[in-house]
Amino acid sequence: KKTRKKKNKNIDMFSLSSSSISMISTPSKPSSSRGGRGKAFFCSSDDGGGSNGDDDALLRDKTLLSKRDLMKRVAGGASVMLSSSSGLILPGLVPSGAFAAAGEEASSASVALPKIPRTEVPLKFTQEYPSAVIKGCWQLSGGHKGDPADDRTSKDKGAVEDFETFVNAGITTFDTGPTACGYGDSELVIGDFLKRNRNSEQCRVHTKLCCVGREQVAMTEKWVKENAFDVPSKRLGGLKKIDMVQMYWNDYGSSQYIDCALHLTDLKAKGLIGSVALTNFNTKKMEEMINKGAEISSNQIQYSLLDRRPDLKMNEFCKASGVKLLPYGVLAGGFLSSKFLETDVKDVVLDTGSKRKDSSV
Repeated sequence: KKTRKKKNKNIDMFSLSSSSISMISTPSKPSSSRGGRGKAFFCSSDDGGGSNGDDDALLRDKTLLSKRDLMKRVAGGASVMLSSSSGLILPGLVPSGAFAAAGEEASSASVALPKIPRTEVPLKFTQEYPSAVIKGCWQLSGGHKGDPADDRTSKDKGAVEDFETFVNAGITTFDTGPTACGYGDSELVIGDFLKRNRNSEQCRVHTKLCCVGREQVAMTEKWVKENAFDVPSKRLGGLKKIDMVQMYWNDYGSSQYIDCALHLTDLKAKGLIGSVALTNFNTKKMEEMINKGAEISSNQIQYSLLDRRPDLKMNEFCKASGVKLLPYGVLAGGFLSSKFLETDVKDVVLDTGSKRKDSSV
């Protein structure tokens, strides 16, 4: 998340979407259904801790702005964004050929889009500048195949080759994870690409350490090194250093997430990983780790126009502490796109993991 000095005081949220390339602009304060200020889009669950939050509270919250009206406003705003040459886009509203790869000419009807830049400031505790839009790789896990006719989510269907198009567009940072975190073979796909591509030195890889079993009560430094570096570095093509490792933890009944964060900080000091990060942690737990000396650079959380939980506590804490937020699901699995305008909910098929995850919101 990055704040820019613009007249409309908007916050630009750069997508970690699992199924699309996107950059969307959202109001700094949510609006009510009739133009006044209110608590529209807020969810009364946790403050952005993803699956670690109080998910049931999502369903208890009363939305002041209907989702249909919201999508209409988003689509309308996107059209303005395109016409103003601001470079902000939404899927379904980009003319054909707008994402032509380097060296290719877009069609005469398309809009020439700038190459995605790197962030203007580095991640905390690092000198790393990830690309301002990050390619999420959850769609390579096997749960996002969608229509078989145009499926490109596996190595034998073009998934490896597709990375070059992203890199040509300036999207050089990839978010992935191990099978235990639901990412299937995505690390292996990235590894194949890095070994094949002569320009891979410009790429950055963010993977995850998935703590979901007995390791949560029997955490050891050896286990952390094996699963945060030894195993993923081999799957990623033999990397000597992993740019970011994001810790996932699903049981707050054990406080050993603090020990794990400190073990990761030690690996960073040894030069094996570039930055220590979190995914789906809430503000309280993140603050505990930082107070114990963990060098936390970022927290990856679900954040969109429909899911505004980070606005409750996390945004302010991150502004004060310097920890960056890496939002995923900013297009709500595709629901915030023109494809679903005026669509009857009965006709919506939840055929991907992203759609299923965001349908509860």
